[in-house]
Amino acid sequence: GVAHLAVQLLLHLRDRAPGNDAAALTDRTIELVETAALCHDLGHYCGSHLFDRTVSAVLGLPEHEVRGAQIFRSLAARSKSVITEDETRFVERVMLGRPVRPSWLSMVVHNSATHLDVDKLDYLARDGYHLGVVQPRVDGRRILQHTRLLPVPRADNAWEPLPMQLCYDQRIVGDLWDVFHARYRMFVDYYQHPDSLAVESMFGDILRAIHPQLRTWIDAGVRPTDAHIATLPEWLPGATSISQEPSTGAARICGCPVISNPPA
Repeated sequence: GVAHLAVQLLLHLRDRAPGNDAAALTDRTIELVETAALCHDLGHYCGSHLFDRTVSAVLGLPEHEVRGAQIFRSLAARSKSVITEDETRFVERVMLGRPVRPSWLSMVVHNSATHLDVDKLDYLARDGYHLGVVQPRVDGRRILQHTRLLPVPRADNAWEPLPMQLCYDQRIVGDLWDVFHARYRMFVDYYQHPDSLAVESMFGDILRAIHPQLRTWIDAGVRPTDAHIATLPEWLPGATSISQEPSTGAARICGCPVISNPPA
């Protein structure tokens, strides 16, 4: 997954990076970036991105990236013999794509500069495989093999050391195009498909209906997952199943009203 790709990229760069940048890629640094990649989606609750779009604001929660960093910090606080405060802060910043040293490490997991990172390479390849998408095909391994660390010219021509950035060989321009073409096609053909949107609408109704219980879980330190929704009839009084209202297409939890606009 994302952690594997992150490690493969850093090992590849360590063998080819110039002096100081190669020296910065110690085994411990690679391990910390791997940790950031492994934990980068910890903040996703039940419904993944749908949760953020439907009830996150109602519950007064930050975006899932920030939630993930907060969860990681709480885990690290219980493991002070394993990870230091500086290392915890480093992992948080890599997870969020915020500046670290060397600066290009913030582009590995969450690249806010070019939006090309190991997270995108992983989910596009994974989703494409499970959906049976043949073209465009995302070849993450080939892209990583042709990634280099190079100085990028400063726009102001200042006499300062040039920052190193992740750059790509011209031979894989087509592969890079395939990444963004694949992302566009995934959204148009699958993520925004009418059937997908219909299911999201029903699931969103469920999240809005149970938002008080979500609040209770979160306040108790419980991370609500899809498994909680799957067992909904076991803990929600009067809910026997989840069905679709024939006349409106809206989701309805049998025996419980659906709240379209839950109070804040």
